[in-house]
Amino acid sequence: MKKLICKILIGCIVLTTPTAIFAAGRTAGGYKNNTYEDTADATSFLNGITSNATGYSTEYKEASDVTKNHFYDKSKTIKYWASHGKQCGTLYGDANTVRFNIYDRPPSSYGSSFKWSGSNLEFAFVAACFQLGDFTNDPVGKNNRAKYAKAMIGSNAVRVIAGYHASAPARKGDRNIDEEVARKFFDYAKTGESAKSSWMKANNYFTDNDGYSTGYNFCVLTHAGDVQYSRFEGFPGRPYARPGSSSTSILRFSRVNPGGTPQPYSAKNASPLVIDGLSFVNDIDAAIKMSVPDYFLKATSSKINVKEDAKVMVLRDGKVVSTTSGEIGDEAVKFTEDDAIAKAKKWLLGTYERINIDNNKNKLVEVSPIVMAEVDLNGNSENEIEQTIAYVVKFTNTYKNIPVVNNFYSAIVDNKGINASSTNWSEFDEVKVSKRAIGFEEAVKIASGKLSQNSDDNISKTVRNTELVFAYNNDLDAYEPTWVFKMNDNMKLEVNC
Repeated sequence: MKKLICKILIGCIVLTTPTAIFAAGRTAGGYKNNTYEDTADATSFLNGITSNATGYSTEYKEASDVTKNHFYDKSKTIKYWASHGKQCGTLYGDANTVRFNIYDRPPSSYGSSFKWSGSNLEFAFVAACFQLGDFTNDPVGKNNRAKYAKAMIGSNAVRVIAGYHASAPARKGDRNIDEEVARKFFDYAKTGESAKSSWMKANNYFTDNDGYSTGYNFCVLTHAGDVQYSRFEGFPGRPYARPGSSSTSILRFSRVNPGGTPQPYSAKNASPLVIDGLSFVNDIDAAIKMSVPDYFLKATSSKINVKEDAKVMVLRDGKVVSTTSGEIGDEAVKFTEDDAIAKAKKWLLGTYERINIDNNKNKLVEVSPIVMAEVDLNGNSENEIEQTIAYVVKFTNTYKNIPVVNNFYSAIVDNKGINASSTNWSEFDEVKVSKRAIGFEEAVKIASGKLSQNSDDNISKTVRNTELVFAYNNDLDAYEPTWVFKMNDNMKLEVNC
């Protein structure tokens, strides 16, 4: 009965949302400026809008038709731009010659500098690497985040810019994670959550669900105040007035790293160990000696359910069950990381059926802060005072002390309680294999070969952590031993054993 009520409620709210405060009405553009397989993320994003609200006029452009004018254009209310990106502010495609830099002068019809305010554009999604990062301490010396923040200020201001401060999600095996994030965004948005909160939760979901998605690099810029909770026209939830030229306080929201940017790894030794072109700054002795399992794991868990009296919205995505219960706000937390762990564990045991993570005494516990700060528009991020507004608590299942990726319980914990959760917790059976397992040194060669095929000169070749895990193989419906190399730019390379 609970699920039926939720569906009816959503349908009713969509039909009654006020529309008067939006400048250009229901208009959206999606621009895919790179190659892809299967469905493009820009396509799924536009489909998510039109399938959840009526009356939208949309424009979609493939890489063959995309120009830099589409990036600077502000005639649509919603823009979704997908391309490659660099720390220096360059955006480019790999299926055309479109290449430009946000610090350069725009095309003549768009003014003398990059500016998105002043017209119809209210929500901008930049699915590209490094665009909302601060790289003033790197050789490139650019604070892209401040550049975008200034671009959203002015008369008819931009409400939200959402993207990534480091590597953005991309294809992983047979999955387009960027496209899955675009679809997941609407699972939250259609329940009445803001664009800001929906982007954060969608990326957080794949960080936890996939294990090694770079969705944890999400970053969202919004104006301070209630406008941060803005929704798309036609979607449920309270609308808010569009900010004007007097609104100059821009907040940034991000997860994991202090400052919302990749933090450099401080090596204990001045000279890293170089193997096959990769520089290892971590201790690899344990990895070299590690015995790789000669089996894969089949999950034997029962179906996961949320208790009927839980006051949450329940979302199902394959084997993963999620809950959501409101916005990620801007209030500093009033508890410690240890408190967050205790709150998450208590809520799990009281909300989900048939799960008891305490059965695994060797489970891994990770706590990551979600932080907020006001952007320094002059680009001096040292002036930005961060506040932790929530903690992401994740319990990862293990088998014989080896982490099992995508087998987890995760919760976003804030002052109000558990804001959102996801879980996919299992028991396992071993299945022996006859193939020879790939050891550490052979895996390094394969990982180095993968990097050499990438033409991006910003890709790091410094390894800051090496790990052996069980990673999920969709074709086998099983978990296989896999080497994971975590790079200095937050990129992660996987080598199946």
